[in-house]
Amino acid sequence: MYAAIEMQVISAVITAEMLFCSRYDKREYDMADRIMDTLLILNLFKVVCYTITLLLEGQAQLSVLNAILTCVKCGAGFPMVMIYTMYIKHCVTDKSRYPGILEYLCYVVCVTGIMLNLISISVPLVFSCNGGFYARGPLFVTNQGLGLFALLCDACLLIACRDRMKRHDLIALLSYMLIPLITVIAQIFLPPEPDLSDIGITLGLLIIFMFSHVSRGKLIAQQEKELTDMHISILISQIRPHFLYNTLAVIQGMCHGKAPEAEQTTIEFAEYLRGNMDFIGDNRMIAFTQELWHTQLYLSLEQKRFGGMLRTEYDTRDKDFHIPALTLQPIVENAVKHGIMKREEGGTVTIITEREALFHVITVRDDGVGFDPAEERKDDRSHIGIANVRERLKIMCSGTLEIRSVKGQGTEAVIRIPTGEDKHEDHMRR
Repeated sequence: MYAAIEMQVISAVITAEMLFCSRYDKREYDMADRIMDTLLILNLFKVVCYTITLLLEGQAQLSVLNAILTCVKCGAGFPMVMIYTMYIKHCVTDKSRYPGILEYLCYVVCVTGIMLNLISISVPLVFSCNGGFYARGPLFVTNQGLGLFALLCDACLLIACRDRMKRHDLIALLSYMLIPLITVIAQIFLPPEPDLSDIGITLGLLIIFMFSHVSRGKLIAQQEKELTDMHISILISQIRPHFLYNTLAVIQGMCHGKAPEAEQTTIEFAEYLRGNMDFIGDNRMIAFTQELWHTQLYLSLEQKRFGGMLRTEYDTRDKDFHIPALTLQPIVENAVKHGIMKREEGGTVTIITEREALFHVITVRDDGVGFDPAEERKDDRSHIGIANVRERLKIMCSGTLEIRSVKGQGTEAVIRIPTGEDKHEDHMRR
């Protein structure tokens, strides 16, 4: 028994240290961190409950408490597998071909396992605690088999999505799955004590944690280098914008009273350029209304250029939120350049904003030529811009960008920004 307790204490200490480090490092706290923290909390709770059951062994007067804690010890692995499945989905970069049937099958199996363990508190199916002593029930092997099957579903998910995941995420997720898989199989043939599954799960979590933090360190270093390079470029080019604005002001003055439309176009172009320069130097989130205004300036200039070929529609019911600068405009520019203007008769760009329960949703829709998502255009610079927008959304506000397109029908880009980021931004500004 003492060896089993020591093993659980080691698992608890490792898990607690990982949880502390995760909560302490707030530089980049995103959805993946929240999922990881949930896994760590569940694992710590599971290990603590198991340790208490070992200490209560043989105390018949506390057999009910022992049965409840044993239920947690035997059944907590199932909700952990469910959350691990969510983590896999989060790590998949392109969810358009995500095999959802495997995900739902895993959830059904895990819920079945949870129910069996809950019933075992009063009916000895998976385990019994008669007289305060733990014993395996007739469905113990079935319980282990359900856990095994759920992990195999996750293995199939990883195999199916391996080409749409970052390499370090794939290695970490496989490690987390394989180590508990080995311990679950081994536990079927080994004596009840010591239970190796907890230490196996803890080691798996440690591997994911190490991979994610090493990857984060590299990402932060890369971002800091890119930011430094950007600031240097801005400093070098500071004289050029002033010269450009002064030149445009001269042109505007020359057009005044003689060519009103040319004068107005010059004013809009100057404001558009000024907005671009201001946004490049601003690493904070900006009000959506400001980004929308900048995008409307761009569309106004393009409409003067293309005339009736380019039409615009707006349905902006939700405007009270913040967004990374130069997020909407590149997507709209992409819609005009690669969608509308490739149609002989032109088309319409529609911008829609709405608020869902957990997200501010921005939709940019065009009825242009569309494209086949399966055809990857590696030499197209627009994809670099879209990748940049997607990365800044993820880093700055845990936002997402999803692009759907049908060849010959058009393209739809959907930005989702968590509503909680508004409070975070307000706090940052204070």
